[in-house]
Amino acid sequence: MSGSRHDCIWHYDGRQLLTGNVDGSICVYNIRKTSEYVQRNTPHGVGPCRPIHYIEWKHIGEQDQVIVFSGGMPTDDGLPVPALTILRGGKSATVLEMDHPIIAFQTLPQLAYNSCPQQPHSVAVLLKNDFMVLDLQQQGHPMIESPHAMNIHESPVTCIQYYSDCPLDLIGALTLVGTKQRKKDYSQRSTNLD
Repeated sequence: MSGSRHDCIWHYDGRQLLTGNVDGSICVYNIRKTSEYVQRNTPHGVGPCRPIHYIEWKHIGEQDQVIVFSGGMPTDDGLPVPALTILRGGKSATVLEMDHPIIAFQTLPQLAYNSCPQQPHSVAVLLKNDFMVLDLQQQGHPMIESPHAMNIHESPVTCIQYYSDCPLDLIGALTLVGTKQRKKDYSQRSTNLD
């Protein structure tokens, strides 16, 4: 592979590889010829950009895809601003600036199988001092209200993972605990993220 790779992820069919690079570019490689990229894109401009730290590539259907990554912002804007970029189908880009550095994020798929289009509906973002879930199905990607009370300052959280098919009594207990903390300006979608 050419260029300096920072993070990579496989296409769901296992025939292509997507890399987030240290120059802020994204490259697609075909596994039959990995010495040259098939496609290269620099979402935040042609000038010098910061490295892409983490990238996810999920498919909604055979032709529609979502690419989510952290980093890759232009270097001419002074101090680095933590941002999450959401590219949808190569046609639209949404940049969400965060209040704290991004530690990790995880897309939440409707289908848990990696061998078919995953159809992501949300993305969970772990920040240095916060945790949020963003709605990928609504314009502007508003936050989804958390069903449970959580003070991220009580214990340092260093990673996130998505689990499906959790017992209903666990989901119900978490929802019950969080009902006292309802806030406005959240996504109108249900908090049931299974």
